[in-house]
Amino acid sequence: MFSHLTYGDKQYWDGRYKKDAEPFEWFQRYSGIQHVVKKYLYGKDRNILNLGCGTSELPRELFEDGYKKITSIDFSDYVIEVMKKRYKDKSDDLKFFSMDARQLSFPPSSFDAVIDKGCLEAVMCSEGSIDSVRELLREVFKVLRPKGLYFLVSYAPSKQRLPLLNDLNWDVKVETVPKPSFVPLPMDDDSSFHYIYICEKKGLDLD
Repeated sequence: MFSHLTYGDKQYWDGRYKKDAEPFEWFQRYSGIQHVVKKYLYGKDRNILNLGCGTSELPRELFEDGYKKITSIDFSDYVIEVMKKRYKDKSDDLKFFSMDARQLSFPPSSFDAVIDKGCLEAVMCSEGSIDSVRELLREVFKVLRPKGLYFLVSYAPSKQRLPLLNDLNWDVKVETVPKPSFVPLPMDDDSSFHYIYICEKKGLDLD
């Protein structure tokens, strides 16, 4: 089991990806959440931010599903270089940036949707987790346009995640999807479902 310090350590993630840069999915493949994304996100011309991309094939799978404006970020400088090389033939459509999700450098109201398939959960396993998660959520809220959507894929049920999500001015809906056969996170519980929190931004941007 990973310690709390490893998940918040940038060197840990660089080292992990240097050892193994093959595609890896946290929680769900896109196929497992595709129906939920399509249910709430209308139109294929939306600007999408993929939070904490790692080596996930989510950018490619979104692109192949018709979405053409996909930006991915990750804490690890190394994995971002890996992903840039992997998708260099699609560099006009798939953008990759080394960036801390708690300090996003995008202007306010830049994205129609943010997809988080493991980033917040990794931050929850780092030192000072609650404060760091609140920073992450405020940054997500900031870069979303009004009516923009934050899709949070989580192992945690509503009683654990809604108190954090409800700190901000958005409407939250919850969907469940069956877990795939693999269980990638050591803190994954015994439930047979993952939870998808669909948070729709209301009101004005944060200052």
